[in-house]
Amino acid sequence: MIKKVGRAGIFFLGFILAAFFICVVAQGFNSDRYYLIIARHSGKCLDVRDRSDNDGATIQQWECHGGENQRFRLAPVSNGQYQIRVKQSDKCFDVSGGSQENGATIIQYSCHDGANQRFWVNDIGNGYYTIEAVHSGKCLDVRNGSTDNGEIIHQWECVGVNNQQWEIR
Repeated sequence: MIKKVGRAGIFFLGFILAAFFICVVAQGFNSDRYYLIIARHSGKCLDVRDRSDNDGATIQQWECHGGENQRFRLAPVSNGQYQIRVKQSDKCFDVSGGSQENGATIIQYSCHDGANQRFWVNDIGNGYYTIEAVHSGKCLDVRNGSTDNGEIIHQWECVGVNNQQWEIR
């Protein structure tokens, strides 16, 4: 038997569906897919230096070529946090030494459950994101706003500049 639903019931159903849609869209990243992460200010991709598989290899920016050292999986861990895993090595982005200081280098390192390997990926609109280290609250940043190949990625206080904004595709 079908019951007649009033305006309040339709409104409530619409609200529930909208909330569900927002939650699904907010997740946004397919954890089985590998993405390019591109700096807004330079158009260059995040890249593991020298295509290294070693712990401690520096994350830098480089012309996009789509190699496995430029492909990253956003693996959900908890509470909207992600580990960023390198396709080539299956290692994780890591704030070196667990530092909370401005200028600490982003490296790849064997994955563990430390907060220095967890990141919030914050949608700032227009297809761009900030990537914020959970343990420090600082953002991934191309050092000095450089547009050069090989410039390192480090953490820095989140200030909203273009060298802290990333396209993920």
